[in-house]
Amino acid sequence: MASYGTGLVRVGGIPTGYPTDPHEAANLNIRWVDEMVVDLSDYKSLKLIKLVGGLDSFTFNAGKIEWVEDDLYRRSDSLGAELLTAGVTLTVPAARFFPKGTVIELVDDADNAGTYARELVLVTAQASATTLTITRGYAGTSDPGTTYASGTAFRVAGFAHSEGQDWTNILTSLKALEYNYSSIIAYGIKSTFRNEGIARYGQSGLGTDFPEQVAKALKRAVVSLESGLLLGHRYVGTAEADPSMSGGLLDFVDSGFGGPNSASIVETDKDGNPLTLKDINDTLQNVARVVGDDNVATTIVCDYWGHRKINSFFEPSVRLAREENEVGLIVQRMDTVVGQVQFLTDNLMPPGVMLFLAPDQVDVGHMEGLGRLHTGDNPARAGDNFQKYVYGDYANRIKNPVTMAKIMNYSQDS
Repeated sequence: MASYGTGLVRVGGIPTGYPTDPHEAANLNIRWVDEMVVDLSDYKSLKLIKLVGGLDSFTFNAGKIEWVEDDLYRRSDSLGAELLTAGVTLTVPAARFFPKGTVIELVDDADNAGTYARELVLVTAQASATTLTITRGYAGTSDPGTTYASGTAFRVAGFAHSEGQDWTNILTSLKALEYNYSSIIAYGIKSTFRNEGIARYGQSGLGTDFPEQVAKALKRAVVSLESGLLLGHRYVGTAEADPSMSGGLLDFVDSGFGGPNSASIVETDKDGNPLTLKDINDTLQNVARVVGDDNVATTIVCDYWGHRKINSFFEPSVRLAREENEVGLIVQRMDTVVGQVQFLTDNLMPPGVMLFLAPDQVDVGHMEGLGRLHTGDNPARAGDNFQKYVYGDYANRIKNPVTMAKIMNYSQDS
């Protein structure tokens, strides 16, 4: 974590966009305030920033921030096209997850009767970005003589390699880098000498207004960063009147976003229908099938109505003792088949949207040097007034959004 403190920073040569000294010779008094403001802020105002570890998780030195995306191993997936009897080409969302030697289990259960007539197939080549060449009926199993429909789920049954066979090369990270842009926060604060000298509310008037203004500006800065972490839209910007913006969670956790793994993000559109407990469990289960239980989201962020709906699922099981004079139920955690999840209510969430968040995949960082949130004396001060500025240059880094998910458009009245 960043330490609190002050410093003297030479302002000559500060990059474009930072407060500048017209004389190019003075030293600038600054105070780092990022973690102090986060620590002192009410939890309700900075839920997400506190959840992901504050504002100092990484630093960057360019307006475009890039990172390597993990290529998480797939334990299961679904067919992208039907597989005919005796067919030897398997269509999948992404062939790179299933290298030569992968053994895949297909199950014929077209009538949903719970039968387990399984066939194993051996991947012999990655024919294209979305197709695999396979050997049917591997390891003594047999082609059941039926067509596997598009969308049929399959599982990875293991890996098989012959002694002396050439090595199978695999990738554990994507060559296409994910990226985001940064957002600059810059406020000026000013109070006249007279305003500072006026006694008010029983106070002496000796510098009582200016520190309060600075404190409010700092609080506004971190609350803006909190909003951007959720709602920010990735935008490169073009000019002073059209600045860049850092994309937030709802940008990246979207199957249409265009990231390296965006197409595999689990989304459920309720189309105005009521949210059910099954929707939540199904979403967690579907994410776990893609990335494994150890990588699945652990926090569910929702609006007020969404949390009220979650509470209602468990209200029938609540029993009150005779002496209790308080009623109500707030569900904070829930045990599921993929592990425990916690619920986080955030009034910034769009109505009817529930976000399944993996906090360990999300962090917030700042530009090196003066990009860290700080206050300083305004070197261009003129007139009979006190002047300071608040400045920060921050970006969100949202890694592996395929570990997260989203339920959208659920009813707000039933």
